[in-house]
Amino acid sequence: MEMDLIILCPDGAWPQALRAILQRPESLKIRQVDFECLTDPLRDSSPQAVELLRQYVKNSRYALVVRDFHGSGWEEKGMEALHRRLIEGLTDSGWNAGRAEVLIAEPELECWLRLESEHLHGLLESRATKNREGISRWKEQVREGYTLYGGLNAQGKAVQPKEVFGHVLRHYGIVPSNDLFGYLARKESLHRCEVPSFVRFVKLMQQWFPAI
Repeated sequence: MEMDLIILCPDGAWPQALRAILQRPESLKIRQVDFECLTDPLRDSSPQAVELLRQYVKNSRYALVVRDFHGSGWEEKGMEALHRRLIEGLTDSGWNAGRAEVLIAEPELECWLRLESEHLHGLLESRATKNREGISRWKEQVREGYTLYGGLNAQGKAVQPKEVFGHVLRHYGIVPSNDLFGYLARKESLHRCEVPSFVRFVKLMQQWFPAI
């Protein structure tokens, strides 16, 4: 039985986020999607992405390879070169033009987070094990993280979002886990993130699975 979409993810956080997002088709303005997420055991720098998806050529309409740019091994050659290499491999392995795409997050999944969102505040309130008396000042911890880890880029996003997120979690005694991404993806507006990789993901889903 043919499914709509197979997604190859580089780690366990991505499936949590993508499942939560794709389970909100009305917010994405798409139809319901029958999909499956795979996790690449070799992560972002894996040379096996094309091979791992080869077995799905005949039973999935579309394929999406997801990669964090940081840790990909292509930092010097650039995202376009990485994208081109993966697309060429997918095409050569039987994914006809238009059926497979590559999504690269710069620098990694955490760039999709809204680090000063009230939903992050809610997560901190529900899970903090220390410094609870300072939760009302949680944004100070986020901004301290900006200062410690490279500041903000031209889009007003953290240069090192993974490190800033980790800084905030540590301050409140929250153990990092993949399910945090699922929690936030279920809560956040899907219309307020302007990160290029997220915008591209939404447009791709709308192209492949338009609302009925």
